[in-house]
Amino acid sequence: MIKKKAIWYFLGLILFKILTDLIYQQIISVLFEYQNFEYSPSSFTSLLAWSVLLAYSPLIIKILNNKGLANSIVSVLILVSFIPTLTMIGSNSNYPTGYVILILLYWLLFLIAINAIPKIRFRIPQFLRKLNLISFILAILSLNVLYVSWKYTGFRLHFGLFNVYDIRAEARLYNFSAFNGYLLTFADNILPLGLVYMLDKKKWMSAIVLFLVIYLNFSITATKQIFFLLLLAIIGYYFITSLRLSKYIFLGFLVLMTAGIIEYLIFDSYLISILSTYRVFFIPSKLHFVYYDFFSVNELDYFRQSFLKFITNSPYKENIGFLMGYHDIGDITARANNGLFSDAYFNMGLLGVFIFPFIVTFLIKLIEGASHGINERLLFIVVVSYSFVFLGLPFSTILFSGGLIPLTLFLYLIPREQTSS
Repeated sequence: MIKKKAIWYFLGLILFKILTDLIYQQIISVLFEYQNFEYSPSSFTSLLAWSVLLAYSPLIIKILNNKGLANSIVSVLILVSFIPTLTMIGSNSNYPTGYVILILLYWLLFLIAINAIPKIRFRIPQFLRKLNLISFILAILSLNVLYVSWKYTGFRLHFGLFNVYDIRAEARLYNFSAFNGYLLTFADNILPLGLVYMLDKKKWMSAIVLFLVIYLNFSITATKQIFFLLLLAIIGYYFITSLRLSKYIFLGFLVLMTAGIIEYLIFDSYLISILSTYRVFFIPSKLHFVYYDFFSVNELDYFRQSFLKFITNSPYKENIGFLMGYHDIGDITARANNGLFSDAYFNMGLLGVFIFPFIVTFLIKLIEGASHGINERLLFIVVVSYSFVFLGLPFSTILFSGGLIPLTLFLYLIPREQTSS
């Protein structure tokens, strides 16, 4: 018997795909055609995109219908990456058949793996959670932010989310050490979690200090993600108390996209769509083809710009992210980092399509295992931050400079609501 909730999720997927198609057709492909957002659908590509959504929907609904950190992260990836990718496949009859087959195969294997593989848990000695290492880690990360902010910006506080490009250009010239850089990156995702942990423990002064440190961290490079993680950490703690996030994720994105359509129809403006769906949905989805287009005819990297760079040289002198920006729009200063399928293909080609869905699943399940038994109010920010880490970074970067290993260790140190974990 089909459950009522499954029917609602199915209808929600249909509505989401309709809105995504409409925004791409009416707004994105019109405003950004010069950036290779092509709109050239055919009956076959449209039918293919809808058929794949229907065929994959049982696997997707199973993910949406189950609570847990892994399912919550993958719910975001489905809505932000998979369905926009289907929209672009349906809207572009010029995509090579090989690309379409491989990216759809990647997603099929990924959805199967997420549903099949259990969380990965390790037990740690309870005394480690009694050493107050959480406060020590937060202090180290905070002191590093304060040091970098003082030395390079004079404790600058930047207000504004639009006039950021001069600050970013300036930040690229900072010559702080690799150690300081790694700690800053770890701070991006760990400090917001530390903030809500302090709120949960009612340590108000510590929470206020962390709030200010996170804002200083944002002001160093004007990276919008840091600001939004700060905002979402607080909102999530007070308003989202369970990891059954599917309805919140669905509702939030549906409201956002509907608002973008209404703004376009009534006011003939596109601010909401440009700030949200353009940057979050469609740029990463387009980049999957950009990576395929380049590496299907050029040498694969085989991790030579990541963890193998110390023992062998990459065939590419330029950073691959910048190289892809140049390949896409002819701008070598445009960084076009991307994760998921792009990561799989530029490192290992066809073999990567079969291997990487399981690697990504393993990493997500690792985080889920580390979070087992933690107050779920603390975990919304982990879902948000690592959804977008997986969307935008190669897995080797996620592991080290992306902060997944430090975050996993940090999660294990948080006291459990269930002492058996």
